[in-house]
Amino acid sequence: MTKDERISMLEDRIEELEEIIGTCPPLTNAYCVLGLPPHQRRMLGLLMKRDQATREQIIIAVWGDGPEAKQPDLRTIDVHISHIRKKLKPSGAKITTLWGEGFMMTPADKQKLRDHLATYLAKVARVANG
Repeated sequence: MTKDERISMLEDRIEELEEIIGTCPPLTNAYCVLGLPPHQRRMLGLLMKRDQATREQIIIAVWGDGPEAKQPDLRTIDVHISHIRKKLKPSGAKITTLWGEGFMMTPADKQKLRDHLATYLAKVARVANG
């Protein structure tokens, strides 16, 4: 692998990780519309990016896995998912529980959320522009 290929691969990985943890400005701003706190925005970002996510994957993506990382109990994730589900109701998007595995959002639910956020942000832009 050439140096340019390695750099390109690393840049792609950085972009992917930023999307997963919800630090990319477009995702972060859009998810703020839902009124989600930072941890829940990052959790939703992970579910939007992946086909499915286990509780352990969510914890690592949101809280980290280093020795200094203070990780919550696995069931804490269920509480956060419950709060996210309530915020998603107006969009019609759902988070599905995969019993014994984790959580997922179907492509159709991801699209419902994207459409909802796009509609809301377009209204905000129209009001801001007069």
